[in-house]
Amino acid sequence: MLVRLTRIQALLVIFTTCLGSLGSWFAYSIAATVEKQNVETSLYEIAYTQALKAQYLLDDVSGLLESYGALFSASEQVSRDEFASFSDVMLRSQYNILAIQWAPKIHQTERTLVEYHLKQEGYAPTGFFTTNSEASKTLSVPKNPVYFPIMFTEPLQPNKDAIGLELTQRPFNQQAIRKSALDKRVHATSPFSTVQDPDGPLATAIYFPVFDDHERHNAINEKYFPPDDLKGYVIMLLKPERLLLSNLANREHIHFILSDVTRENHLRIFPQYLADPDGHLSYSFPLTLPGRTWQLDIHFTQTMPILWIPYLVLFAFSALTFVILSAMVYSFYKTSVISDTNEQLRRQKEVLQDLAMKDPLTGLVNRLSLQQQVASLNLSDDQLTALCLLDLDNFKHINDQFGHQQGDKFLKQIAGVISEHFDGIGITSRLGGDEFVFMLTELDSMSQVGGILQDLLIKIEHACSCGEHRCEEHPVSASIGVVMTKGKINEFEQTLNQADNAMYMAKRNGKNQFYICSEL
Repeated sequence: MLVRLTRIQALLVIFTTCLGSLGSWFAYSIAATVEKQNVETSLYEIAYTQALKAQYLLDDVSGLLESYGALFSASEQVSRDEFASFSDVMLRSQYNILAIQWAPKIHQTERTLVEYHLKQEGYAPTGFFTTNSEASKTLSVPKNPVYFPIMFTEPLQPNKDAIGLELTQRPFNQQAIRKSALDKRVHATSPFSTVQDPDGPLATAIYFPVFDDHERHNAINEKYFPPDDLKGYVIMLLKPERLLLSNLANREHIHFILSDVTRENHLRIFPQYLADPDGHLSYSFPLTLPGRTWQLDIHFTQTMPILWIPYLVLFAFSALTFVILSAMVYSFYKTSVISDTNEQLRRQKEVLQDLAMKDPLTGLVNRLSLQQQVASLNLSDDQLTALCLLDLDNFKHINDQFGHQQGDKFLKQIAGVISEHFDGIGITSRLGGDEFVFMLTELDSMSQVGGILQDLLIKIEHACSCGEHRCEEHPVSASIGVVMTKGKINEFEQTLNQADNAMYMAKRNGKNQFYICSEL
């Protein structure tokens, strides 16, 4: 039967059909937009966490130079065997470091004798040498008033070809060497090819100047290089490619690109020769080294899923309510998918943040997390605080006698003793190796700090003497350096260096004790 519709009825049918179709499309568009925004936000948070972890790893290996600097500052002469033994302990878990090297200042009058001794030891058969920029050709070193040749390197076997390399002759070293000596602080080089592996990935050297005095000065003397009190450089050699591949998330749909952007002409570090991936989303984050700026680009190459608009609009003209209900059900379904996706991304984010902020061996907070917690403390100007650095005495003998696995087990035990002792009264963290840092607040007097630390030394001594790791010939104890301050700690690194110096004073005074340096 043919039904005739009035103009008003026809317009009403058309309006109802359009309204139902528009409602279905609008509901789907909202769900799709919310899903896309949430996924992109979660991907950004994952990328940010990856960049944060990369920066922490760079800060962690840079901090290791402080320990080597203390070794050479505290000793008039460090032998090759002493350097190797010290490095065996310090580099045990530092897989990102290609090499640690020592380059002392050698005067022209000493060159012949030093070269002779190197040849006698089986190194640098041609004496001091340098290379071209590609490290593919060895060159002789011209006569100079002073030299800075590499004398020690660890690990030795893969890096022994670098012994005798004169550092000031390579162009990319010159700026870092000069600025680190005159500024009296750490500086990094631009990426370069290494003598050990000229055709391999690029490396970066971080220079730590060592002076005769134990204090660093802020004065900059641009007119004289090298300074008279400069003893030499501790150099840390990093391969950024190793840092990215061994520590950051190696996901199928995530690609990393690392570049040196310190200068206007950016230098690709990793990967060197591959084209940029075609990424659905890309994020860039700056990474800082002393004197250098890197950029980490993170590309997510998996595209967003295609969202098909439902064909429920075909039935909208027959029942507007049915169309609206169908759109709501579909919207709820998409919301559930979004919620599940967000929950998975949130869990991944929590895992990555936990890895970035905690020490994986002991479960204590790491250096970065400690610095953030100390900075966030709300302390009054007259509030007495103490920053303490603890270093285990004779811990090397635990590893030598029982093995590294038992050594790690022993560190967990000591971490438990320290954490339990300061539960509720301070912040406890592990810097690395056998070094722990704790921050005490809510203190009444300096004598109270002495009582707390003395009790801790007794507990550690008891744990070392009664447990399965007891070492009769070389008993393990602890030396603690303490810096007493009032109010908020604004210069964390400087205060930590003071605590490190105080800890070495405790060791010189006989170990198994604490030494307090007060700023009051």
